[in-house]
Amino acid sequence: MMGVKKHSQERKWGGKAGIILALFLFNQVYADTEPMDIGEWFDRYLDNPLNIPQYGALGAVHPDMLFFPDGEDEYKYWMFYTPYPPETHENPSLVRSNDGMNFVDNGVRNPLIVRTEPWENRHLADPDVIKVGDKWYMYYMGRERGGTACISLAISDDGKNWIKYDSNPVIKPTQNWENNWVGAPALYHDGLKFWMWFCGGYAKGIELASSVDGEDWIRENNGDPVLTGTVWEWDAGGVSHPDVICHKDTLWMYYWGVSAANRYRLGLAKSVDKFNWIKCRYNPILDIVLDSWEGHYIYRSSPIIISDTMWLYYSAYDDMGTTRPRIGLAKSWDKRDIHVKEEGESGADPSAFTLSQNYPNPFNQATNIDFTLAKSGFVSLIIYDILGRKVRILVFEHVSSGYKSVLWDGKNDSGEDVASGVYCYQIGVENFRETKKLVLLK
Repeated sequence: MMGVKKHSQERKWGGKAGIILALFLFNQVYADTEPMDIGEWFDRYLDNPLNIPQYGALGAVHPDMLFFPDGEDEYKYWMFYTPYPPETHENPSLVRSNDGMNFVDNGVRNPLIVRTEPWENRHLADPDVIKVGDKWYMYYMGRERGGTACISLAISDDGKNWIKYDSNPVIKPTQNWENNWVGAPALYHDGLKFWMWFCGGYAKGIELASSVDGEDWIRENNGDPVLTGTVWEWDAGGVSHPDVICHKDTLWMYYWGVSAANRYRLGLAKSVDKFNWIKCRYNPILDIVLDSWEGHYIYRSSPIIISDTMWLYYSAYDDMGTTRPRIGLAKSWDKRDIHVKEEGESGADPSAFTLSQNYPNPFNQATNIDFTLAKSGFVSLIIYDILGRKVRILVFEHVSSGYKSVLWDGKNDSGEDVASGVYCYQIGVENFRETKKLVLLK
């Protein structure tokens, strides 16, 4: 990740000369020295939205992800979320996976917690889970029918069976500008303290609190927001629903911003001290897709990093009047590591989508896989073992039309050499799918 450049957001350029100077400085400072980093752009999973249990609700929202490289209770990916709507179904639930794309509720009794107290008799939402040592902490928003929203805590020894903290709620609205609403917590533990970013007034600003034990909280920054919308920008209408991840000693906050025209999209801000945040110059980094399941607005997201690839789980609403939120997946990696090579087989674009047999085959070090695209589109090219388990994602991005070639070096997504044997590789683009076999001999 490149260094975070701090620049004044107060300075404005005026007149034609100012515009020319601003463009010149932008090109000199950014264009060559700061290529788009991992997490600053995303390509969506081909089979979105994910199939997440809804338990009688119309959809699913608020994903919160934990990743355990060596597995936890036999699963690597843990997703906490809430079925919704209606509000009567909105209770924190859990599904798990070993590939990050196919989730099950085996061994889990959902919902994990339900409404029992007066301050949460309307619904429970926005679960955010953190594991510190052998103890699990779930922070969630409880809202009463009168409208007041607070943040409460539940504790677990295994992530599946939860007991509510007996001194809930842990954070209540205390500022006039919060309008009796605090929620959407995002947790981080730095080895010494718990840190929580949360929303005040629904979208008026993102606040910060800290705790030594995860139970007693102190508001930081004098109770003022550490992140707000920016006038005349894409998030001028407000910011909300953060999630925070630490990447290369810098905190990255993904949040949704709403425009003055009520358009919800996903943004990114970075910080080295938890208090001062610099918004990404590529914001919004995930936009809606009109006439689709995510055509109305992008909602809460949750990133995890696996082998130098960021997996972003996010919820979104359609624009077809059904009000049925879904959860999707997008991925990001260092674009400088992409090796989709142009092949000069023809001066004209191909007329069809094709997948060629790899060569050499069998192989013992590396093999080439060629394919053609009749037109540009989002392409997935994935290696599977003979049991259908994902081994390596070779391509997961938008690719221009033409003749292409990708090299597979016989390694998995973790950079480890895979065993000799028969493997399959499958391409997917638009409605075209094809699978072929290859043989690795060592």
